[in-house]
Amino acid sequence: MSSSNRAVSPACDMAVYRDKQPVGPLRLPRTESASFVAEFNRLYGPRGMVLRSIGTADSTTAPPSTAPQD
Repeated sequence: MSSSNRAVSPACDMAVYRDKQPVGPLRLPRTESASFVAEFNRLYGPRGMVLRSIGTADSTTAPPSTAPQD
């Protein structure tokens, strides 16, 4: 018996990173998830936040560098 009355949901799809530190899980929308991730990273990347797949560290989803840009 569970102490919660909510159904068990599957693991989250992505993690939100802020300044290279994970700050929380995220479930992707059921449709157009790739465009959601691209738009999130485009809008929030300059502010130090990105979405990254859980358990991966490839360069396309890694948190952005905090080095100043010219």
